[in-house]
Amino acid sequence: MLDTSIFRALCRSSDKFFIANFPDVSSYCDPYRPVVGTFSDMTRDAWHVKEFLESLSTAAPATLSAYENDLEIFITWSENRELIHPRDVNQQVILEWFRSLLKQDQAPKSIARRRSTLRSYFGWLLEREFIAVDPTIGVPAPKGDSKLPRPIAQNEIQNLLDSQVQELRDANGPEKNLVLRNLIIWELLYGSGVRVGELCGLDRSSVNTSDGTLEVWGKGSKLRRVPMTPISCQLLKLWLDGGSINFDETLTPGRQDAEALFVNRRGNRVSRWDIRRVVSKSQRSPHAFRHSFATHLMNQEVDLRAVQELLGHSSLTTTQIYTHVSKKELQEAHRDFHPRG
Repeated sequence: MLDTSIFRALCRSSDKFFIANFPDVSSYCDPYRPVVGTFSDMTRDAWHVKEFLESLSTAAPATLSAYENDLEIFITWSENRELIHPRDVNQQVILEWFRSLLKQDQAPKSIARRRSTLRSYFGWLLEREFIAVDPTIGVPAPKGDSKLPRPIAQNEIQNLLDSQVQELRDANGPEKNLVLRNLIIWELLYGSGVRVGELCGLDRSSVNTSDGTLEVWGKGSKLRRVPMTPISCQLLKLWLDGGSINFDETLTPGRQDAEALFVNRRGNRVSRWDIRRVVSKSQRSPHAFRHSFATHLMNQEVDLRAVQELLGHSSLTTTQIYTHVSKKELQEAHRDFHPRG
């Protein structure tokens, strides 16, 4: 068998030669981009990654993508150390990989997620008797980052949304439809607390302006209904009554995704990167608006289980982090404003 690490070294040192003379295998020079029908696929058959991913029939697309990426990185790292089969991996190898990730300054939470990926993967291999021992058993998880999410202040969010409304009033021509789309995205992130992936997955049929609700598909392909603010309903009526059609006709070339509630300028369903660009002027991540949605509800003493249902958390423990955020805000207010703080 051709040593994969040697093959990669040859590719990296002779890219132009391989591309010119062996186009069918030159794509293997990039160890992170397997291409159908190439040497990469043949070497990866021993790892059964495709079968494993196909077994996760109920997983969300984002989860599948994360699993695939984690396994691709781990397998490439293993093969560079001449470990060409899952049977070659033991507990020491797993621990060494985690140490290499820490040296790359990867966040403990990211490493913990990759540990979870490996546990699911090797557990599946063990069940199907591709391996005799699960090397992830007994491997400790790195402690996650204990930093609490920092919510955006209510007056800051109000100023951001007010500026977007003013931008809509000032806009003219085709750009007005783009500004309308972006304003609705801002409003739904904060007003309904939806995840970015849930927002991207919204269809036109997901919206019910008559009762002011959205149907969203959350983690684990769970469907839930979330309320919208009055302003979100009004803006969505404008969007559905003509704004989206005008957006498609003036700003997107060719065919558009007919089911998607929001599309980008290429006519495709908006992606996570599209959403990130929309809110970039806030200098906060899209997920910060969801944190703020939950925290501001908790500050108003909304029942914890109601917040859990709104957020789509399967466990109340996940929602309880927002009680800590609220307590922290109270402590800071006491320190800053009490005469003896």
